[in-house]
Amino acid sequence: MRAVKLQASSVIKTDILIIGGGLAGMMAALAARSHGCKVAVVSKAPVGRSGNTLVSGGGISSATDEPVNDADTFLRDINLSGQGLNDDVLSRKLVFESFAMLQILQKYGVNLLHEQGGYKRRQPPGHSVPRNIPTDWSGLSYLNRGLSFTLPLLAELHKQEVQLYEGIQIVKLLKNETSVVGAWGCDRNGQGYCFYAQRVILATGGGGQLYLQTNNTGDITADGLALALEAGCKLRDMEQIQFYPTMMFKPSKVPASNPLFGEGAVLRNRMGELFMQRYDPAGNMATRDSMARAIFMEIKTGNGIDNSVYFDCTGIAADRLKTRFKDFYEFMCSMGVDPSKDYMLVSPCVHYFLGGIVIDEYCRTGINGLYAAGEICGGVHGANRLSGAALMEACVFGWQAGETAADELEPRKAIGIAVEEGLLSSQKFAATQLRAIRTIMWENVSLIRNENGLMAALEYVEAAKYTAVAMTEKAMLSVAETIIRSALLRRESRGAHYRSDYPDVQKNYRGNTICWQDNSELKVNFQQNHSAI
Repeated sequence: MRAVKLQASSVIKTDILIIGGGLAGMMAALAARSHGCKVAVVSKAPVGRSGNTLVSGGGISSATDEPVNDADTFLRDINLSGQGLNDDVLSRKLVFESFAMLQILQKYGVNLLHEQGGYKRRQPPGHSVPRNIPTDWSGLSYLNRGLSFTLPLLAELHKQEVQLYEGIQIVKLLKNETSVVGAWGCDRNGQGYCFYAQRVILATGGGGQLYLQTNNTGDITADGLALALEAGCKLRDMEQIQFYPTMMFKPSKVPASNPLFGEGAVLRNRMGELFMQRYDPAGNMATRDSMARAIFMEIKTGNGIDNSVYFDCTGIAADRLKTRFKDFYEFMCSMGVDPSKDYMLVSPCVHYFLGGIVIDEYCRTGINGLYAAGEICGGVHGANRLSGAALMEACVFGWQAGETAADELEPRKAIGIAVEEGLLSSQKFAATQLRAIRTIMWENVSLIRNENGLMAALEYVEAAKYTAVAMTEKAMLSVAETIIRSALLRRESRGAHYRSDYPDVQKNYRGNTICWQDNSELKVNFQQNHSAI
């Protein structure tokens, strides 16, 4: 079955509407469809090729049936990484349901690699044991390894006759007096479409395109977070943004795979010195937040090369590098770089939004009729995220969102709702405006923050909100404000959030920043996390 091509003034009615065409949205669709519900997925980009699943590393972290890789050990690693900001109920759900998700993925055709009678497992930094399971991405581009997850699931969506609506950006959630009852969207020509649904699931990812340097796909522009905020949802921990430490921008834009560090890869400065030990006792096996900040600081102190540092894989046995990391090795060789002999240049970039919508373990948002799953949600990872855990989060909570929405399905009256004039105007806005937002956020609200920089960013965002016209611009500014105000409120350094004016962890900030919208005013407060381990 092909994706549906919409005509102007289309009205679509369904049981469950899923907004977002990445892994979380696809899993939600399959779960809801397994309950016999009529399901529609709407996405800006083609379903299965939208969002960050597309460019993920093709490896998913999970507890397995091997004794050394049990769920309790996985949970301990997540809590250690999260530095007291995890929602323990959500973290437990992730790890204790992870093994079952592997079975579901395989049922739907995802080819997880095996060796010696068990899963093939790698050990990226932050994991105490090998638990990152790669997929078979043979035949796919190294840059699009995430298709090894989404293409089999897409085939299943077609098989199960899930309706796919592509090229549509949702710009408003529709509400009656008590519930979310659907959504308005528009295509690139500004034509509007109305989706009526008994239940709506948000699975649109984070907002990496808010920043000048990011490895996120171009469609990750914080739309869903802004929709949730406007609909009345609370957002948590928005100051916590994970930076991928080792992104290559030359000779090609490609992430240097974290599991390489588990095999012996190291970072060096421009003098060839190993520097990670000076910043973190774990050295080159440090968690992503610590490694990204160390690289950033090394560059700032003048020890970088072309705004980067060296990524050195020469200590890995050549035959192991060429076999265990065959795709990475061959891709780099095709770019004229031999990782077994040559140093590569890497630098940090925005990777993942750790904060997001407040949900319970059943993916309820607190707004009747509205659920959420995946990167758009907060609480699972706390102040840092382990490699491969995002894909498992998308699976566990995407599936749960679909199940909950199906279980709680009940007839709702579809009511006509007027859309204010101009809402469906073209979503394009000037490249200079986009670059200005992204530059302000990168320079003032990225790896190293302080009050002066944050206040300068806030002043820009507050002024820009009054002149913004395009919905994407409005959404980006709205979410940028939640990040800045949350970062101002957290007067400490913890996990991915680092303030040079408050460089230490403070016990009284072992808790969560919470944002919500009161009419048109953004409110932010702090609450202690009594469930943190």
